[in-house]
Amino acid sequence: MTLVLLISNTNRIDDSLNSGLEDSQEPKIDLKDLRETKKICVIGGGGPAGLAALKSILSSPRVKSGLWTVVAYEAREGIGGVWLPSPSTPPASYPELHPGLPQTPLYTSLTTNLPHPVMQFTSFPFSPETPLFPKAEYVRRYLEEYVDNFGLRKFVQVNTRVERVERAVQSNEGVLKGGDGREWKIVTRSRDQDHVEMQYFDFLVICNGHYQIPRYPDPETPGLQQWLNKGKAIHSIYYRDPEILFEWIHTRNSNSSLSLTISTSNCNSDFSLDNSSSSEGKEPKSKANGSWPTEKRGRGLRLVVVGSGPSGSDISAELAERVEVDNVFWSVSGGAEGAGAGSHTEAKEANGDHTDPTDTAPGVNTPSSIAVFNALNSTPMPASTVTSSKPKSKIHKRGRIIQFLPSSNGDSILFEENVIDKDIDLVILATGYKVDLPFFQDSDEVITKEGMPPAPFNLSGSASASTSSISTSASPSLVKKAKTTSTAATPTPLFWNSTYHIYPLARHIFPLSLPPSPYPYTPQSPDQSSPPLSFTPTPSPQTSFKPTPPTLAFLGLPTKVAPFPLLEAQAQVVVTVFANAGSDNPAVWDYKREWKQVMDKYEKLRRGVEAQLGVGRNDDRIERRQVDRDIEERIEKAISKSWHKFDVQEQFDYRDELYLWASTSFPTSSFSACTPILPDVAVEAVKVPEWEKKMYDAKTTLRAFWVDLEKNGKGREWIREVASVANGDRERGKEQWVRLMERMLKRQQAEKGLHAEGG
Repeated sequence: MTLVLLISNTNRIDDSLNSGLEDSQEPKIDLKDLRETKKICVIGGGGPAGLAALKSILSSPRVKSGLWTVVAYEAREGIGGVWLPSPSTPPASYPELHPGLPQTPLYTSLTTNLPHPVMQFTSFPFSPETPLFPKAEYVRRYLEEYVDNFGLRKFVQVNTRVERVERAVQSNEGVLKGGDGREWKIVTRSRDQDHVEMQYFDFLVICNGHYQIPRYPDPETPGLQQWLNKGKAIHSIYYRDPEILFEWIHTRNSNSSLSLTISTSNCNSDFSLDNSSSSEGKEPKSKANGSWPTEKRGRGLRLVVVGSGPSGSDISAELAERVEVDNVFWSVSGGAEGAGAGSHTEAKEANGDHTDPTDTAPGVNTPSSIAVFNALNSTPMPASTVTSSKPKSKIHKRGRIIQFLPSSNGDSILFEENVIDKDIDLVILATGYKVDLPFFQDSDEVITKEGMPPAPFNLSGSASASTSSISTSASPSLVKKAKTTSTAATPTPLFWNSTYHIYPLARHIFPLSLPPSPYPYTPQSPDQSSPPLSFTPTPSPQTSFKPTPPTLAFLGLPTKVAPFPLLEAQAQVVVTVFANAGSDNPAVWDYKREWKQVMDKYEKLRRGVEAQLGVGRNDDRIERRQVDRDIEERIEKAISKSWHKFDVQEQFDYRDELYLWASTSFPTSSFSACTPILPDVAVEAVKVPEWEKKMYDAKTTLRAFWVDLEKNGKGREWIREVASVANGDRERGKEQWVRLMERMLKRQQAEKGLHAEGG
């Protein structure tokens, strides 16, 4: 979905605007050097990231003083982002940029895999009556309440899609091409009236989410495309619930003319799991329970689910609970079981070891529950928290798929460990999604999707360096220049989208290769006149530029995190940096420091991958060893896949760093009249509380405990207890839920001790 925050027309600001702030507790703003209103555009603001950005921007005194104005464009019909349900295909009345794909991967049974006190925006707790691990509808309702609580709704224009983004700046001159002096050109289209509009903005925030373009396994996997074409394999983005899935399998088997056009390259499809059309001769659905007519087949369904992420886990568990299913083979990298399960045979011919330590099958990174399979866990839960044992006998772990065998082989699949499972009815590929920026498509000036980005070297040739050795006068280009006979300047891409990560970004937010903004800066000494890295033209003798705070930001790229509170911290930093456009205050924007962090991260990730693969460098010479190109590509792919993934403690350190950054003091020295330097809303350098870290780490244990409570009918009692104590106070309700989570962990520890004593 797509949403944009935007600011109003250019206006002169009268000093009298400041009078409205005199009696408030917000800092006073000196407007004498400010001459025009700034416009901000946030793409993707209907979901959590965009709403966090909108709320933070509207909290700035710049908005209240008329220095910033904002509106939000949302492509879909309402608030919620990934939490807003949609059919498994979008409405035909409004063609999307990616026809045939659902607008969200949200499935009916999806619940959070985090307790809501950990998941919530820190500025707005969930309602006390919310179950500890809420279903998707509770989260959607929470986002609606968030919008109304902070007065955001009037700034959101739904049914309006951003179709095109361009930078209105000459890359190799640092001057504006148009747009009344503004930097970004945005083209939007209204769904209701099909009205196209073009506007210019000073700042751009991208929050469009990345859960619409399916990522399929390696297209070179033998037989995959044939299975996709026959409808024997589908991506989990189309999954909604078992009933729809069973009916679709039945329709597929009954309708020999069913035509599917799924491609691992464009990820588009002309089919839907909501397929309600029936063909002549189709067997009727069982009237007893509306389920798959197993009595006609002699056996239940045999299904394969690929992917180790939350949706792969959820879908496997949900399907295994159904009587229509005999077996669910859960395929994850390195997941082959030692003993056989279900109906499988050993392959007659060894196929070699295809395990790739750099290429684990990704799961869907949507917020969903992680089902606890006691048969697969090394440490089982105490007996009092064990749920149904049915999935134990039906879910069988398998390694990665090596080959999809043709129908002549009985619709079989060859896994790692040379295991073959036969008579497979359907494969569900819960293999994740691509980072997608459709509004930047075919824009040479802004983005390239070809290949992988090169290593970030400094001038000395080393991939890491001390801050003092990093030069801002030159760096490797993001892309290799194409050979051309044209004398025209070749635009330098501003960032790289590998479909796994955006690069290079400072703190996963700000592009570091953005050429100079249009804000002029007069250097205090000659060494401050260098342009940014990846930007090498000779500065004009009349006007010099230096790396200034960027005018573009991304929110919501980190994964394996508690998303909502992290988005709040990112949004606070965006406001701080945008408020200081043109500033040379290193506390706000230190270009060398940010590039060093990127270099250090690259070096750390590369060393880890090289260790896995048994390759590396001669540390005495620093230079990298020559390795086969295929190994190098695997290294680069592994780095890009891991770039935005955080471990547990890393995400909390990151949030602390962002709040510290947002709380930095602002410059007080005088600047040119067109440089908007202002004090902003005071941001406290908060730290993530210890209870939040503890509960995040214990989320799987808490989830199992809560599922057991709900199954035994005690979940409602706990909810009533919290609601009674909170008495409508959200903050008090959150505190009570934290106390109850502590009780849950203590009880679990006590039961574990009893089991240990009992032998």
